[in-house]
Amino acid sequence: MGHGKPNVLFKTIDQILHPATDRSNSHPSSSLTCHDFSSFFRNKIDNIYSTLSHHKPSLLLDHLYAPPVAPPALSSFSPLSIADVSGLLLKSTTATYPLDPWPTNLARLFASDLAPSILHTLNLSLDSCSVPTALKLAQVTPDLKKPSLDPTDIEFLSHLQSHFSLKNS
Repeated sequence: MGHGKPNVLFKTIDQILHPATDRSNSHPSSSLTCHDFSSFFRNKIDNIYSTLSHHKPSLLLDHLYAPPVAPPALSSFSPLSIADVSGLLLKSTTATYPLDPWPTNLARLFASDLAPSILHTLNLSLDSCSVPTALKLAQVTPDLKKPSLDPTDIEFLSHLQSHFSLKNS
């Protein structure tokens, strides 16, 4: 990787120390909590439900609040291969997110070096039916409907983006 090319080395180090982030959208105020979003969207759904229930027989809407049916249980998983993991790393998006353990361009560049460690963790998780707590992280970021709107007003937020640790492929 860049033998005899100091500019490649310094660019790589700069990307590790200062990963690029997507600053195209304004993000809402950090004073809003998860509970605020949950309450807001639940109330929005309840309002829609009450409006619809006045116009349609309730039997047509009962399925909206019916308990979900459990999916069929999976009895086994096929172990992944290094080619599977390398392929996923190489196909991952070019965006880097705050929870990513390394910049995406480096993950792609070193896919063959990273794949064995990731493969081991994934296959252990599949075998044990357990995901390590450290990998159970997500960041949910609400976006403004329009950049010119007030980011502190929950009414102007929509389209939640979810970013998970490791790679969201």
